[in-house]
Amino acid sequence: TEMEIARAIDKLSGGKTLIIIAHRLSTVRHCDRIILLDRGRVVDSGSFEELSSRNAEFHRMIELAQMESGHPL
Repeated sequence: TEMEIARAIDKLSGGKTLIIIAHRLSTVRHCDRIILLDRGRVVDSGSFEELSSRNAEFHRMIELAQMESGHPL
């Protein structure tokens, strides 16, 4: 089901503005812009790569997700 959702999102990208709320980083991996929230407040925003390189908490989330899945994001 997650793969089906990802495919549907990919098909809509470029032509529509999508707001996606997700706990899994793999769901938002290819989004143009990610808004990072902490306790309901915006703490950072940018692409996956931008957040990964400049936001320590986001980078830690990526590392945890990779350890859990055994696959790189």
